[in-house]
Amino acid sequence: FGERFITFIWKDVFSTRTFRRSILTISATIASGVLGLLFYMVVARNLGPSAFGIFAVSVAVLNLIADIGDVGTDTGLIRFVGKYANRSDLAIKFLKLAWEVKMLVWLVVLLIGWIIAEPLSIHLFNKPELTEPLRWAFWGVGGVMLLSFASHGMQALQRYKIWSLLLVGSNTSRILITFVIIFLLGLNLQNAVLVYITVPFIFFAISLVFLPNFIKAKDEFGVSKEFFQFNRWVFMISIIAAATARMDTFLAIRLVSIEQIGIYSVAAQLTSFIPQFFFAIATVAAPKLAAFKDKKQVLSYLWKLQFFCLGLALIGLLGIPIAYFIIPNFYGVSYIESFRPFIVLYLAQLIFLIALPSHQAIFYFFAKPAIFVWVALGQFLLVSSTALFLIPQFGIMGAALSVLVGNLFNFIIPLAWVILKFKK
Repeated sequence: FGERFITFIWKDVFSTRTFRRSILTISATIASGVLGLLFYMVVARNLGPSAFGIFAVSVAVLNLIADIGDVGTDTGLIRFVGKYANRSDLAIKFLKLAWEVKMLVWLVVLLIGWIIAEPLSIHLFNKPELTEPLRWAFWGVGGVMLLSFASHGMQALQRYKIWSLLLVGSNTSRILITFVIIFLLGLNLQNAVLVYITVPFIFFAISLVFLPNFIKAKDEFGVSKEFFQFNRWVFMISIIAAATARMDTFLAIRLVSIEQIGIYSVAAQLTSFIPQFFFAIATVAAPKLAAFKDKKQVLSYLWKLQFFCLGLALIGLLGIPIAYFIIPNFYGVSYIESFRPFIVLYLAQLIFLIALPSHQAIFYFFAKPAIFVWVALGQFLLVSSTALFLIPQFGIMGAALSVLVGNLFNFIIPLAWVILKFKK
């Protein structure tokens, strides 16, 4: 049994192309995650909890709007550009259509966002000091959406080296520019936000050198029916999932002080590299699952993928004692309260990582994104109700516990659906 187990691990897991590509994407994710954490550490340490809380809220709003404004185009890119990768005439039509959708959405977001930033800050968040940072955040939505378009295009074309360079290069640039600003001017809230929103625009421009020349594509609206028919479910999921992912923070903004938001944001940021692992592995797994035709073949692949994710999650538990050292020594003693909510959020994110195989199977093999509309809606209601109940009693710990409950739900329901589907 021992020999067969070792043979299985070596030949059927470690020797596969998926494993080798996953090592590349995970390595890039680790490097990018470390650089991203370093950026947030430097910003948090220089700004202090109150100003960092405003920065964190601006970034949360930016990423929420970017996720919703995607309207499912990133998932559609992987599905259809990956599917038609051998037919460049079709692939570039999907690329151009996705790019046009993102540009249109960004212009609408920028116009509306600039107008509503002030009432949003005063009436919804009850924090008037958020007005100017939120306006900059609406500008930044465009950069994040365009860079996401480029990285998902590279993923669909399975150009993982370029994908890795975009990921690592953007975060490297952020931290280098931040150090230069600290040395020359000193870091404040405004230039911290400006650094965050400018870099994605630069790297999108760089990515155009490596993407196919999709601008020359003609009749891209000829594929719009196929594209949007798939994306309409993904769009609904994106809205609900994006709101759910930040519901803990948005409810906390209303119910606790901006300083506590800064402390909670450090805990959340320290766990952010785990979803990056999720997407790094999904970068390789998604196009492969989209190409499978046989259920027996995909079941064997999913077993290997599940084993791989579970192993990463178990190794990931070592991050808890490391964080106990990092928080006071790198962020500063003013953030020591972050450790307790960090533990809860960290366990929640490890559960999210383990859920990867069932999630990717539903999206890309079964092509049933409608399932996740109901899963995402259930998770949203669960997180919202739990957070509203727990935050007034436990503060930021209540916010963290609501995330844990939601991620458990998001793991169990899709897994049960996939198991039942294969049993049939």
